[in-house]
Amino acid sequence: MILVNLIPYRDKQQEQRKQIFLASIFGVVLFSALCWYMVYGVFVHKTAHEQLKVNYLQGVVKQLDNKTAAVAQLFKKKNELISREAVITGLQDKRSLAVQIFNAFTSVTPAEMYLNKLTQNGSVIVLSGYAESNSVIAAFMRNIKSDKIFAKPTLIIISDAHVGGFNVKSFTLQVKLVNLHDTVNGKK
Repeated sequence: MILVNLIPYRDKQQEQRKQIFLASIFGVVLFSALCWYMVYGVFVHKTAHEQLKVNYLQGVVKQLDNKTAAVAQLFKKKNELISREAVITGLQDKRSLAVQIFNAFTSVTPAEMYLNKLTQNGSVIVLSGYAESNSVIAAFMRNIKSDKIFAKPTLIIISDAHVGGFNVKSFTLQVKLVNLHDTVNGKK
């Protein structure tokens, strides 16, 4: 029998198989790296796209915040103008009130009496003056009560006084104005 030495052939085959194995491992690693790079690229692209959306939405939100601030500023100005208008309207309504008060006092004050002081605090008027007698003061109070501008005349103090050589009665009287708004607008 012939003996053939197959060791070099087997070594060569084993070396070829080893090279094929290493090449296939290299190919798998290369293919895996390529797949990983592609997946990474897709995620980076999606992340960049989402970041663009977020940036756009942040810009829109900033614009809306600016517009909301402008609208709030307009509402504030509107409320200030409305309050100014109310003040001006109130002043215009009360413009003729002083004239009406003095006209009313001249019509209800008896001839035997004169007033020397008149002060107003809100809807309360305090009068001071002199009269010939208590009955003149009582008539004055009745006249005030019957007038449409005044209500609730209250005598605070009455005393004897000597003015210009005459004995008179000194008095202080408190009167309330009827609803100022109605009085000014001619109602009641």
